[in-house]
This record gives sequence, structure tokens and C-alpha cells, in this order.
Amino acid sequence: MKIHGTAKGAALSTKDFGVAFGGAAAGIDDTGLKAYWRFNEESGNIGNSSTSSDSLGSDGDLIMTGGTYEQTAVGDLKAVLFDGTDDFGVVSSGSNTLSQFNFIHEGQSTICFWMKLITSVNYGMPIESTGWSMARGIFTLLTTDAGSDVSTLTHFVANGTAVIVEPSVGGSHYAYIPDLTDYYFYVVRTDVDIITDACIWTRDNANEYKVNRVNAPVDGNSSYDFTIGKKASALQYFANMELSEMSIWNRILTDDEITELYNDGNGRAIYE
Repeated sequence: MKIHGTAKGAALSTKDFGVAFGGAAAGIDDTGLKAYWRFNEESGNIGNSSTSSDSLGSDGDLIMTGGTYEQTAVGDLKAVLFDGTDDFGVVSSGSNTLSQFNFIHEGQSTICFWMKLITSVNYGMPIESTGWSMARGIFTLLTTDAGSDVSTLTHFVANGTAVIVEPSVGGSHYAYIPDLTDYYFYVVRTDVDIITDACIWTRDNANEYKVNRVNAPVDGNSSYDFTIGKKASALQYFANMELSEMSIWNRILTDDEITELYNDGNGRAIYE
């Protein structure tokens, strides 16, 4: 995959500034950090904690309906429980929210999150912006293959008429079988400008799973607002899960950065 670094002479990122002037930092460059949801609030909406120059700011806040707050995640991290019945969050506070995450289906992106599934319900949707169709955007869902009672966690990117990356062959989905008792650290790095290994999943900084591009990307807005915990277009397919430390980037994170955030399974906040 293509890896973007910080150009020589460029303005200091928040991380670089902190290192240079004695501030705390997790050893990760926050360039390209569009939205960062820590899920450590006591109630209400989940604020976008990114202070990157690329941040969506308050337009990237996650507007919550329901949720049980202050759950214990890994290390010192906190989480919110989505009950699988009527809890969800939507990024819908900006003036043009359908365009805010276009980079995911148009170019390069990285999505990181700690997640513990409570129940593995078929078609539960942790992340969604397509209305679960070939409409433009992304969707990450639990799906069960025909003849199987095991749900797998898969990630799709679509261009409006067809999938761009699809982790399935002959109707069978290939990705990760979630553990229903433990947290995992999931990272999805996608570069739809390339064909081979256009999407690379990792779980717990290992277990690499690669997906090729099957159709070309198309520029344009997402079909629906970026949604956590349900189908974006309806009150359906709620995910029963705990989420912590979700970050969305418009670049490909390096292996070292992912290792830093994984922190030997203890997790680490981007800003410390």
C-alpha cells in the first residue's frame, strides 16, 4: 500500500508539535485524522476529539440515540454499549454531511476501532453509509453464509452501482469471526486507487486479511450519513456491541502507528 509521510518543511502536526515542545503524544502523527470518537463521555453525543488540521471539528460529532455509557474497555479506555435494539449514532450536524467521508470510497482511508460484540446477530451493522445496498459509501456488517450459523465481520466499499472492494467469493464471506467475550482492535486500511490488496484488515495488530478491488471507484457523496450501530437508511439491523476509540483517517496509517495504538492489547489514546 502507499504510505504518506509528513513532507520535509511542512507544518508540525499536533503530535510533532507535542514532541518538539514537551507535550504528551502517543507517538503517532495526527495528519489526516478527520474524526476521533473516544466514547468516554458520561452521556449525550460523542464529540469529535481530533485536533488535527484535517479534523471535521464539531461537524464530525456523533449524534447519539440511546447507548449505555462509561463501560470498561481495554486498559484505561472507556466504551459505549449499543444494545442491538434501538441504540445508534449518526454524524449529521454539518452543513453537508454526505460529503464528509467521501475519501473512504474515493481514495485512501484508515478506520480503527476497539469493539466487543455482545451478540452476533446476523446483519448487525457496526458502520454504515450506503443504506446497505450498492449505493455509494461503506458498510461493515455481520453476515451469515448459507448453511452456516457462524456470523463473520466483513467490510464493503461501494461506488453507487457496484462494490469496489468485497471480501467474498462465490457468496461466502471471508473476514473475522468475532469473539463474543473479548475486545478486539480492528483496523481497515483502504486504497481504492490500486487493484491488488486495495483493502487490508488487521485484528489485534495481526491476522492480516487482504481484499482486491473488483470495481473502479466513482467520485461523489455518500448515499447516507455516516452511521454507527444500524442500517443508515432505516431503523433496522442494530448491532449489539461495545465501541471504544474509533478513528477515521484520510490516509493509510503505517504499521508502526497501528502498533502504537494497539499498545500490546492495552489500547492507547491518540492524544495523551
